Amino acid sequence: NYGSITVGNGVVGTDVIFDPTYTYSNPYDRLFKSVGMNVGTGGQGIGVTAVAVNSGDITTGDLSAGMIIGGNSFNLYDPTRITGIGINDGTITGGINSSGVIAGGNNLYILNSGSITIGDKDVSGYNPHDFTEWAFEETGHGIIAKSDLVGQVANDGTITTGDNTVGIFNGMRQPGRGYAS
Repeated sequence: NYGSITVGNGVVGTDVIFDPTYTYSNPYDRLFKSVGMNVGTGGQGIGVTAVAVNSGDITTGDLSAGMIIGGNSFNLYDPTRITGIGINDGTITGGINSSGVIAGGNNLYILNSGSITIGDKDVSGYNPHDFTEWAFEETGHGIIAKSDLVGQVANDGTITTGDNTVGIFNGMRQPGRGYAS
C-alpha cells in the first residue's frame, strides 16, 4: 500500500453452542474484525512467503486491525525460512479494541519504521467462548506476532497505544515449540 486505506468498525455477533441432544446452551460472542490489509500463505513450497508492506496510510475503526500477516507455509528443505513479512514505514491508526499489526505463522519478520497508534482496550463487556477468545486476545496490541519456529520484531518507528494495551508482543504461537522469538 502506497496510498490510503480506510475501513470502519468490526462487529461482535452472538452465537450459541448446541449439545448433541440439540438443547439450548449458553450464548457466546464472536469477533469479526475489520482489516485494512490482510495477506496470507499456506501449504508447502519453495519461496511461498506472505508479504505486507504499508508505505501509505491505513485507518481503521474499533474492533479492527491495520495489517494481518499469515505466513503459514512450510518447507522441509529449510524449516527456518521466513514465511511472513510485515513492513510498516507508513502510518497505521486504529480505534478502540484494535491492533496495528497482527502476525501469525511459522517464521515471521515484522518491521515498524513508521507510526502505529491504537486506542484503549476494554473487552470486559464481551463473553467469548474458549475457541473464540483468541480473537479478543489479539486486540489492544501495537504489534502482536506469534511464530511457530522463529519470530523477529524490530521497531525503529513510533508505537502509541491506549490504556490496558501492549506496545509489542513477540512470542511463540504454541507453548513448548519453536527456537526463539
